[in-house]
Amino acid sequence: MAIRKLLDTSQHYSLKSSTLLKHLLALVSDLRRNGVPLSPMVYETLLEAYSKSGNRFKVMSLIREMDDNGVVPSTVFLHNALKLASHSGDAVLQARLLDKMEQYGMDRTVETYSLMMSCILKNEEFERALDVLDEMKALNLEPTISIYISVLKLALLYDESTIAFDMLQHAERIEDINDHKWYMSALRCAVLNDDYESIKNNWNRLINDRKLQPDDGLCKSALIVAARFSDPQLAYDVLFSVGEFGYPYMDHHFTCLLESFASTSDFKNTFRVFTAMRNAGIAPTKSSATPVAQQLGKDSNAIIQARQALLDLRKENDNNGVVDVAAFNMIIHAFAYNGQFDESMATFDMAEHLGVVPDGNTLDALLDACIHQRNASHGESILKQFQRSNIQPSVVSLSKMVALMCTQEDFEEAFVYLEKIKKMGHIPLRGAYYRLIKKLSASNDPRLEMAIEDMEACGYSLSTHLDDYMDDKAQIHEKRERQRLYWQALEDATIKNLD
Repeated sequence: MAIRKLLDTSQHYSLKSSTLLKHLLALVSDLRRNGVPLSPMVYETLLEAYSKSGNRFKVMSLIREMDDNGVVPSTVFLHNALKLASHSGDAVLQARLLDKMEQYGMDRTVETYSLMMSCILKNEEFERALDVLDEMKALNLEPTISIYISVLKLALLYDESTIAFDMLQHAERIEDINDHKWYMSALRCAVLNDDYESIKNNWNRLINDRKLQPDDGLCKSALIVAARFSDPQLAYDVLFSVGEFGYPYMDHHFTCLLESFASTSDFKNTFRVFTAMRNAGIAPTKSSATPVAQQLGKDSNAIIQARQALLDLRKENDNNGVVDVAAFNMIIHAFAYNGQFDESMATFDMAEHLGVVPDGNTLDALLDACIHQRNASHGESILKQFQRSNIQPSVVSLSKMVALMCTQEDFEEAFVYLEKIKKMGHIPLRGAYYRLIKKLSASNDPRLEMAIEDMEACGYSLSTHLDDYMDDKAQIHEKRERQRLYWQALEDATIKNLD
């Protein structure tokens, strides 16, 4: 009666938990002195007071006293004790309480496992959480949403996106999850950990059904995963989402899509991406075509297949299919890189048939083919052809002409093109100077020092490789000069003896 009055007073005056516990212990002490046995209600009241004051260390001594007095704790009592243990993350206390439940012959319920999971989450015991789920399954106990969410949190903590999505699907079967942060967290976990299968299986479902809107950075990362796993469909889905969300299309978005298609050798759809880029207001560049060029490499058959893909594209829409000039240029460059000069020129001759208008990059690709072939006359002819079409050579084009002239025995024209660049008010490319200096060094040309000074005036410095190359050539020239002097002296001595 006194205890009930104390509880009512505590509630009425909002006594501090420590004050309530102090008065309650005093009343219990009086009952013990008077030999009055404590009822289950008193023990439960004590446990509640210990719980409010955060004093979990008295729980087991309280249970031992109950055992000594023949009082069997109720399920409610033990669950309250488990709750106290879970709030503090005391796994040892919780284990002892579970052992006691087993001793008393009490079956574990869904509430029991829910309290267990709270403690597991507090201690970040991921493997233990999975064991608890298996245990519940074996007992035919259906976990609650809170249990699934607890395991989900741990899965995200340990970067286990597959399990995270699995937990979400289990939770969805119980009731709809309105908090989209869990879906977004699971998707981000999958993307950042290259979990291709989870992204593939959930992207459209989350974007279309759950109306998730990942930020542009996450979309970009998802595109990278799609490219890495050679999945053009996933790349397309993500790219479509980028447009739907109103994010501006950038070069890197399409580069990932190109990489996805190129890795499957689906050149026809790969080249469609170039057209899509241009339609989105992004001009394809040599850089954006790099994934495709790398896929082609030195595989002659692949390059021929890629060129055939251009022809197939053109046949669409009653031979009015769109072929992007960037794709056209890349094929020419691929043949050039592979040393197939004739194929490069043959591809160029297809321009009108493909409906392509060559541009400055086409000129650069053709000049690359001429450099590989050391065919300066053809390079000069092509340059004049483009100029007649009002396509003026850029610094890159003229720098390539310098390099092309350096493939010839008579390389005087290299200086002419170098001066043309300067007259345009531009700086020749580093590669043009390197080619010229190597040529001058190999020819033992006295203009070498002047060319080096000119290059350094443009802000370029000699590389270690170029320096070593010149040293090697200087030693060769020095050796040749010694040999020449030796034979000259020998010849002079022979003539003198004859005289």
